Amino acid sequence: MIDKVLLIDDDEVTLMLCEFILEVNEFARDIVKLNNGCEGISFYKSLIDRKAQGSTEKAPALIFLDLNMPIMSGWDFLEDFTANCPELLAQTRVIILSSTIDPDDYKRASKYDIVIDFISKPLDDDAVNKLKANKSLKTFLASDLASE
Repeated sequence: MIDKVLLIDDDEVTLMLCEFILEVNEFARDIVKLNNGCEGISFYKSLIDRKAQGSTEKAPALIFLDLNMPIMSGWDFLEDFTANCPELLAQTRVIILSSTIDPDDYKRASKYDIVIDFISKPLDDDAVNKLKANKSLKTFLASDLASE
């Protein structure tokens, strides 16, 4: 089980469904839900500030990220996160969770080393079970998955 997962999506129903699916499948202990990429960046900047002041709070090991959102898209979040949070890149992985069918989005996602999967909405039990077997996820989150 992963300690902490971050969901970034502008649709409340999607957030509730993802949270439910992750809980039912015992995939994550703690689930944080945010509504757009800007909230995601603020979340991480605040976390970095708290760590600088001695906090031992863990960053989410995994982000489920929607692409098409108002205020700040998933692409803009990825650009900002990878450029401005380098200390978190080694311990964080991203799964794109989107309804897009644009092949260019899949190609673009593959350019980010931290993106380990691209899942079509809605998240379901099968997708979570595939994630549990994802070699990249096990490699990067072995200590979390070993405690299952």
